[in-house]
Amino acid sequence: ALMGTGMVSILTTSQQSISQEITSAKTYMAARSCLQWGMYQSIFDTDPWSNDPYVLNFNNAGLINTRCINTRFEVVTNDGLRFFNITTTANYGAAADPEFSQRTMRLQFQN
Repeated sequence: ALMGTGMVSILTTSQQSISQEITSAKTYMAARSCLQWGMYQSIFDTDPWSNDPYVLNFNNAGLINTRCINTRFEVVTNDGLRFFNITTTANYGAAADPEFSQRTMRLQFQN
C-alpha cells in the first residue's frame, strides 16, 4: 500500500510538472508572436508609436487562455542609427490558477 501511494504521488507530481511546462511553452510562443507583430508594425505601419499598448487574445485551440497583455514600442537613436525596442508581456490563465505562466520579452532591432 505504501508503494502504491508513493507511485500515485510521483505520477501526480509528474503530470503537474508536464502541464506547467506546456503552459510555459504556450506563453513563450504567444510572446514571440507579439514581438513579430511588433516588428511588422514598426516596419510597415506609418505611426505605430501613437497607439495604446497592444493586446492580442489567442482564440485558436492550441492557445486558448493565452494572450499578450502589453506590447510597447520605443525608438532609440544612437550615433545616427535608429533602433526599435519592443517589449511584450504574455500570460496564460489567471494569476490564481496553479498553471499560471507569464513571460516578458524584449527585442531591439534595426530595419
